[in-house]
Amino acid sequence: MKTSTLSKYLPLILLAVVTLTTRFYELGTIPKGLSLEEATIGLSLAPYLGGWVLNPILIRLASAILGTLSIFLLYFLVNKLSENLRLSYASAFLLSITPWHIQESRIFSVVILIIFTTLFFGFILSDQLKSLLKFLPKFFVALSILLFISAILIDFSKVSEKVDAERRIAVNAIPLKLTTIYSNKLVESYRENLASFYEHLDFGVYFFNGHPRQRWGVEETTKLFVSFIPLIIIGITKLKNNLRLLLGAVFIFLLTLLTLFEFRGPSESLPLVFIFVIIAGYGLNYLWEAKKRQTVFYILLILLFYEFLNFNSLYFSGLTESTFSPRRAVYEEIAGKVSLLREENEKVLVNERLLNPKIFFQFYLKDQDLEGFEFKEYNVWNEQDSNALFVDVLPYEPSPSETLYTKEDGFPEKLTPLYEISDERLRQKVFVYRYAEN
Repeated sequence: MKTSTLSKYLPLILLAVVTLTTRFYELGTIPKGLSLEEATIGLSLAPYLGGWVLNPILIRLASAILGTLSIFLLYFLVNKLSENLRLSYASAFLLSITPWHIQESRIFSVVILIIFTTLFFGFILSDQLKSLLKFLPKFFVALSILLFISAILIDFSKVSEKVDAERRIAVNAIPLKLTTIYSNKLVESYRENLASFYEHLDFGVYFFNGHPRQRWGVEETTKLFVSFIPLIIIGITKLKNNLRLLLGAVFIFLLTLLTLFEFRGPSESLPLVFIFVIIAGYGLNYLWEAKKRQTVFYILLILLFYEFLNFNSLYFSGLTESTFSPRRAVYEEIAGKVSLLREENEKVLVNERLLNPKIFFQFYLKDQDLEGFEFKEYNVWNEQDSNALFVDVLPYEPSPSETLYTKEDGFPEKLTPLYEISDERLRQKVFVYRYAEN
């Protein structure tokens, strides 16, 4: 009796172990550094909850908890809708090991809250959803068309300057009236939105981290394992027609929603992961139940396990940070050093070229007022009477116009360097120093 009970709950226990480990292990330090959004959230909560909340692990804790609960909600929702226990295990398991969901559960994320809320109400209303299975695909397709048209109309103002500039150039070669045909706001708006829509259909964005078409300004992170591809292909072929139509319609709806709001990053597009894991779950479940295909099933499981271990070894060693990551890992160390080096009542001048330094100093020093601190762009040679501790920057390839520039790649003689750290994200060095005579 005990053995059968254990075997019944063993998959859920294993799911919980994998989920909790990947969501909570070193939560406060990985990923390294906070984003501006995370620091701002902490500072907005501090007046009500106290300075103790200004801790990276507490800022991220809610997302980690909701991310974990969303996996179990998916398990119960799929089980209730499909009445297939293996399918619910497969879908929840794939979501629990998906890099996309792991990474987003370990940072402050509003999208995780939205996903949790959607799954929660989906589970509560699962009986009603079953009865609407034939209606929902038509509803989502119609809504997608309306959203896409709205996106085109909303973009009118954004393409106006571009179209006007093209018309001014074209008027030199063609009559003024024909310039409206040469460059048209409706056409340009349609093109831009269609390009944005197609961008989300680029499979390289989902399956190949840092692939050659990395999008400018977008934090490209590992999202799905390559071994998901055969599972998704098998899943699509084995889905029932009405369910295939529903998942396809929801996928199109989510893409048009992303296009409408011009969302491109991994956080905003995270809801797409549920379409992928449910379809892949069908593929994994099919191989699981098909006795003649057990070899393929175990080969794919081994590949999944290898990719999962490889991702975790890289991620938890801090080697998967994107070029355009919003997190600033240098601030915690800089703020700590300034606190140690600062003498009593000494003024601290922080260069604004660090990008939003005040918010991060407030967070890490747990001080909203920062008395004696001044944040501005300055030339240190104009601050000789300041009697201050300086926090300044120097690009990796500085021009002679930089205030800290020296031909010998050293440090200006009149200044005493006290601390130095490299900011790889902005490709610059951060220095803490004083005037030598001080």
